[in-house]
Amino acid sequence: MRRLYSKEDIIENRMISVMYREDPKDSPVHTHDFLEIIYIIEGRAIHNCKGKQTSITKGNYFLIDYNSEHQIVCKSQDFKVITCTFVPEFIDDSLWGCGGIIAVFKNYNINLLPHPSIDFYSFNDDNGSILDILEAMIDEYKRTEPGYLSFLRSYLIQLLLLTIRKFDTLAPEFDKRIEEIIEYTDCHYAEHITLEQLCRDYYCSVSNISILFKSQTGITFSEYLKETRIKKSCKLLTNSDKSIEEIANAVGYNDTRTFRKHFKLYFGITPLKFRKISHANKQHCSMQNILEKL
Repeated sequence: MRRLYSKEDIIENRMISVMYREDPKDSPVHTHDFLEIIYIIEGRAIHNCKGKQTSITKGNYFLIDYNSEHQIVCKSQDFKVITCTFVPEFIDDSLWGCGGIIAVFKNYNINLLPHPSIDFYSFNDDNGSILDILEAMIDEYKRTEPGYLSFLRSYLIQLLLLTIRKFDTLAPEFDKRIEEIIEYTDCHYAEHITLEQLCRDYYCSVSNISILFKSQTGITFSEYLKETRIKKSCKLLTNSDKSIEEIANAVGYNDTRTFRKHFKLYFGITPLKFRKISHANKQHCSMQNILEKL
């Protein structure tokens, strides 16, 4: 029977856990409501995930998304791994309620977009850099010296950025026009932008670019613009005292009602509730930092 592991079982109050595991037993088929990185230090195993079987051995690591049914079947007695489990809001308050690994990568703080056809989250640590980061994380996690959560956060972001580079080696290259449209949109999201206007600037057909944009990003241009504006608003909601109306205007919405509607469709909560949750998380982290020093 499939087992669901909850973040309360694994992560407790720190929103992250990093540890060595030596257990040659097969894991049960399970899912969980947190993200997980598993790095193979020694041994061999089979990883079953989303109906696919992948052979894993020393130097391999993989990312497990929310609600991804998976299982590890050990093939050697020396099987040893490092596991890093975390919730996205550990990285940044604005990631509260995000939809999974790709949503983390697309967050405004990281803002890199893996190709939508890539759903293969297994990688090889070619030069040992990922292992170095994970071992440094374990050291910080065990010692719990002042500021250790900030160190863990920075290490985790490094690990994710290095992994995104590996995504780039797997994905087909973006069309130059799509790259330029994305770059322009990321810089001018607060302005009035239409695909028709951009196509005139790049002397190309709207219908052709529409098809190409969706095939290379997985979403339409209007969806990308909407996502960009909503993600930018998260930073202002989390780190400023601007009103909801001011924030809506700052990210390109003339109509606050439309902003609220789009925000709720994206996150499932209103901008005001998002702000309250973000501030509550900040207070929790501040309290945790105080407790570290006691």
